[in-house]
Amino acid sequence: MHHLYLRRQKQDDQRVQYTYQFDDHGLSPANQILTRLFRQMILAVEESLTTIEVEYVDVFLAKQLGSERAKQLLSLLGAKKENIVENKKGEVVLSRIFQAPLTEEALHYFKRIQDLEELSAYALCSVEEKKVEVYFAKFMRVNVNPMEEERFFQLLDEDRIRYKVV
Repeated sequence: MHHLYLRRQKQDDQRVQYTYQFDDHGLSPANQILTRLFRQMILAVEESLTTIEVEYVDVFLAKQLGSERAKQLLSLLGAKKENIVENKKGEVVLSRIFQAPLTEEALHYFKRIQDLEELSAYALCSVEEKKVEVYFAKFMRVNVNPMEEERFFQLLDEDRIRYKVV
């Protein structure tokens, strides 16, 4: 297995962003090495996480999971009629977006996710920013402070995930 490329971008003196571009390797979003990378991103910033933001496409989600499992997942993650916003083009609903407090159950789901494409786009957030984000199987990224950055690389090494910072 080759190294996973993590693109480093300094945000300011206290924040750095690492981005994995799915196109760099051609690995499936269900590839175990990528779900492990995602889990390590979460573990590195877990203490600061407070909310989630999820964007999904009804038809795609139902096709992926089946309508009953899709409803259960959205409920588990905190989707309610009151917090769902429709992303429309004219009269056509392109996707739906919601924000909800991050519960233990939702965090457990994300730590155990088997396919990063199960939901279209999602972010685990702190009060200030999106800390871990997956966007339409285009990229996955983590925003870290110096302590979290150190923890992130420690976790990658412990999990034997081969990476190269570019």
